[in-house]
Amino acid sequence: STSRAVLQPQFEIYHVTQLEDDAEDLRGQFINDPQGQVFRIPTAGVDNRNGEFSLGLSAIFPQGRSAFFSYRRQFGVTAIEQDFWSVGARFEF
Repeated sequence: STSRAVLQPQFEIYHVTQLEDDAEDLRGQFINDPQGQVFRIPTAGVDNRNGEFSLGLSAIFPQGRSAFFSYRRQFGVTAIEQDFWSVGARFEF
């Protein structure tokens, strides 16, 4: 806390472990195919261990005003990097 605002830091982390991660082929066939041939499309395996962490800070000011900032990052997912930023303010009516 400061003389101008109450500061509230935030930290969050979670981890996911998926136990059943077998990749399965997609199977399909065309509706008007006279032979009724079935085709298969291979899929990639599931990332069985992943998660997210986030850091943030909220500030509560006098006269019902507040502001926040948050950063979140996903980890452990193959070929994907995601970062999320949030910034905002709140006012009383």
